[in-house]
Amino acid sequence: MEDELRQLALNQGFHDVGFCVAEPYPEMEHLSQWLEMGCHADMEYVKRHKGQRMNPLAFVKSARSIIMVVQAYRTEEMNAPAKDDDKPGLRIARFACSTDYHETMKKKLYPMVRYLKERRFKARSFVDTAPAMEKLLGARAGLGRLGRNSLLIHPRYGSWVMLGGIATSAELTPSKNFHKSPPECRACGACIAACPQGAIHPSGYVDGRRCLSYWTLETDSTIAAEVTGNAKGYVAGCDVCQEVCPENAEASFVEQSAVLRPIPHHWNAARLRGLSKEEWEGIFAHSPAARMGFSRFTQIAREVEGWDGSISE
Repeated sequence: MEDELRQLALNQGFHDVGFCVAEPYPEMEHLSQWLEMGCHADMEYVKRHKGQRMNPLAFVKSARSIIMVVQAYRTEEMNAPAKDDDKPGLRIARFACSTDYHETMKKKLYPMVRYLKERRFKARSFVDTAPAMEKLLGARAGLGRLGRNSLLIHPRYGSWVMLGGIATSAELTPSKNFHKSPPECRACGACIAACPQGAIHPSGYVDGRRCLSYWTLETDSTIAAEVTGNAKGYVAGCDVCQEVCPENAEASFVEQSAVLRPIPHHWNAARLRGLSKEEWEGIFAHSPAARMGFSRFTQIAREVEGWDGSISE
């Protein structure tokens, strides 16, 4: 079954797949401390489903195995430098420059779910919105290792990956780790030093109260001036910790078709500021940035626009 499930995943366009036992793992206990410190900010849904997140068996009670898949998303088009390097303008995180992975990955997991159910196994898929600790499960499934910025670093695609999974009652053989490096990143500290708001802790967790991605994509709260004033031009999400990571230096690109809908990573500020609501919705519909809504997106863009006085006009 493992070989057939792997082939089904690759046929759907996933870039890698791995398997692990469905059980609570010791590293999941870190979630309790993270919540106690208040690092979840106002993401109360994390706290509400703490028990399920820390125990895959709470997600599917009869689960024996977890299948994890990787969808790489960095394309050469996304990585192209700004037209005027002296005037970088505004930027959108690369994962938000494509069709929303919540929509695409869930559909691509369905053939694997159907395969399992046809064989009378229980199976339930999850992509980000379900109470599952995907990055830890991805590491346990042999798909990479965790960086200090809490992201999974895949041996081929670096941290430029999105994760999804399936909890199933089928008993599958766990994958062997296919990298020989230590279970954690190089601990060079590059991401810690570069984070615009100092959100990354050396022990390997991110404080949501400081994270730019949280402020732009995960909350409706008013953004403090010191956040937008040090946003490095980002108006939706943030890639800074990934851009400086040496683990990503040789990461492979994927074809544009793998992420479906191309949206520019770099934006001329005047062009972005001049978009009507209809134009904005036409560009960003079905992208992760769409959930911000036109009003909040343009508000943040205006506030970030003067981040260092070198905005391309």
